[in-house]
Amino acid sequence: MPKKKYLINNIFLIIIFFLIFVFIDKNDTYKKIYNILNQKLEKRLVKVNGNCKINSYGFLKFIEKKYQLKKNPKIINYSIIPNTIWSIYDVRKKEDNKPRIFLNYQDKLSLNFSKFKDRFISDKNIINTSGINTITFDLSSDINLNHEIEIYKIKDKQKISIYKEKINKKLTKNDHINIALETDLINSRWEPIYVKLYDLDEINLKKIKKITLSLKNKYQISDYEILEQIENCYFIK
Repeated sequence: MPKKKYLINNIFLIIIFFLIFVFIDKNDTYKKIYNILNQKLEKRLVKVNGNCKINSYGFLKFIEKKYQLKKNPKIINYSIIPNTIWSIYDVRKKEDNKPRIFLNYQDKLSLNFSKFKDRFISDKNIINTSGINTITFDLSSDINLNHEIEIYKIKDKQKISIYKEKINKKLTKNDHINIALETDLINSRWEPIYVKLYDLDEINLKKIKKITLSLKNKYQISDYEILEQIENCYFIK
C-alpha cells in the first residue's frame, strides 16, 4: 500500500510539472523573463556608461538595434577612453574602415597651457586634431618678443618637436599668432604638450598668464550626411 501511494504521488507531481511547463512554454514565459532581466541590465548599463557621455553605451545600442549594422562600425570618440566598440562588436562581422559613428564630438578644439617652471604645460590631452591654427597669449601687460618658441612633447624619454619658430612681434593682451600648421603630432593620448619660449627673461615670463592653442579638427561633421544625432553623438551615412 505505501508503495502504491508513493507511486501515485510521483505521478501526480509529474503531471503538475508537465502542466506548468506547457503553460510556461505556450506563454513564452522564459522569453518574457529574459527580456525583463535584459531590459533592466541595459538600463543599468546606460546609467553607468551614459547615453551620449562617457562610453555612450545607450547611443551605440540604439544605432545597433535600429540600423542592423552589417559591419562593425569604426567609432571616433573625442573622449580619451578605451575603444567603446565592445558594446556592439560582433565577431561574425567584418570591420568598417570608414568612420560611421562619432561620440562626444567637439566642433572647436583647443589646448590651454599654464606655467610650469620655465615653460608651459597643457591642461589635458587631445586627439582627432590635424594641426594648429593659432597661438593666443593671455598677458597681464604687453611683451616685445624676439625669441624662439617651441611646441613639443616627450614620449619614451625622447623629445618630439611639433613646431619651432622665431617670433619677432609686440604682443598685447589676448594677442594671437597665426601658425596654420598641418600636423598629427599634436595628438597625444598620454603625454602632455609643452610650450617653451627660449631665453625669455623672468619678468616677461611672469606677464604670460596663459597660452591657448586653437587646433584644426580632423573631422568636420558638417561634411557628412547625418542619419542620427543625440546630443554630441552622431551616426553618419
